[in-house]
Amino acid sequence: MNRAVMHEALAVLWERQLASEHGWAVEGPERISQREGVAALERAGLAELAGREVRAELSAWEGRLVRWAARLTGHGHDVLAYHRHGPATSRPEPGPGQTLVQLRPAQMDALRVYVSLTADHLYYAPAAGLEEQVRAAVHDRALGRRGRRRRPRGNAESGLRQQGGRQ
Repeated sequence: MNRAVMHEALAVLWERQLASEHGWAVEGPERISQREGVAALERAGLAELAGREVRAELSAWEGRLVRWAARLTGHGHDVLAYHRHGPATSRPEPGPGQTLVQLRPAQMDALRVYVSLTADHLYYAPAAGLEEQVRAAVHDRALGRRGRRRRPRGNAESGLRQQGGRQ
């Protein structure tokens, strides 16, 4: 299951779980693919399928037979929260009056510490919106590798021996 499908399945399950009175997403007009998605979430430890006893209690609560019910586990909640509030997957374009700034990972770590401090600890508070921009920042791996020298693998002598055998 790829990440986009997993996050979609988590979001759908969470929305249905919130809409219920008892905290379980019960069977409904969902497609088979959604049930398969929840089964994959269960295998990953992100969702829990209701057992026979829980389905019996839910059937009494709902006033109808409940054949299938699921809910997110604590890990599922955490993955969904991270996906919703974590770093952006694409580079945001600078807005009017802004410029793109490229930082090294250590510089970015220092900036994250700075924006995490409260006004009680700082004389000058971070600019409005800086915390959201830092949270949305992404590491460009291509830029991180540019300009570095690659160390050759092995030495030339070992390469000659492999190609031509013993000399």
